[in-house]
Amino acid sequence: MNEKDWKLLALLKEELNISKVARQLYFSQPALSARIKLIEKELGCKIIERHRTGITFTEMGETVTSYAIDALKNLEKLKDNLNNASGELSGTLKIGCSNSIAELFLPKIFKSFKSQYPKIDLNVNAGFNDDIYQDLLSSKIHIALIRGNYPWDGIKAFLYDDPFCAVNSTPFTIDSLPSLPGIFFSAENQFSNEVNNWWVNTFDRDPIISMNVSSLNVGLNMVENGLGYSILTSSRIQDKPNLYSINLELNGRVLKRETWLFLSKSAEKNNAAKCFLSYLENNYLK
Repeated sequence: MNEKDWKLLALLKEELNISKVARQLYFSQPALSARIKLIEKELGCKIIERHRTGITFTEMGETVTSYAIDALKNLEKLKDNLNNASGELSGTLKIGCSNSIAELFLPKIFKSFKSQYPKIDLNVNAGFNDDIYQDLLSSKIHIALIRGNYPWDGIKAFLYDDPFCAVNSTPFTIDSLPSLPGIFFSAENQFSNEVNNWWVNTFDRDPIISMNVSSLNVGLNMVENGLGYSILTSSRIQDKPNLYSINLELNGRVLKRETWLFLSKSAEKNNAAKCFLSYLENNYLK
């Protein structure tokens, strides 16, 4: 087995689904199945059992996969130690971030950072805040950039806050929202909870939900076409001068969503991770 095989087995353990792993590794399913059979032949044991709903690991497969996961961690630790010992700023920096941060905040930062530190490779995974936080807890990433001040007893830094606002294609008031058609999009629990809490503390009736859409961008398109209002954060409408917006307030204070950087425990001695944190502090957190 080699490093690629270790990664394959680690992904199989996480997903328990051959088709999902094949997509992530850019393999065809037959090619991935053939690779698994080669690993089984090399080790002389059956690793997985296939079922209609996915796969399960045999007892020997659990042992092999545990070894593969440990080997990946040890290899990564070795590479970090060698990079740190050399004094050269190089290596791979694993960053997890929310989709909105990846879209709005990071492209220019990454471009500038890479121009100064070309030997540091950026491995970026964008997804839901809760999922990125779980990756942080399990040390799958070095740095998390996520919305919300999640509990963390390690190193973290406040980046910026983003006011919640109601947006509409025509002038409106906050008091008029319960009588207007609302366009709501699929959002994470933390976002939905904050908006719901604001609503029940502001109005005595439920919103009129005219549309439930799959994404924020779809919702914004509906708002721009005069089909209703929506509630989101102000950064999402910076390039939408045609829309009217009002910040949400609760008890006299503007409701805001905070964005934080979290440094994983395993990365506290990682020179590349500390370099990125220092870069942000010097250029964006003044």
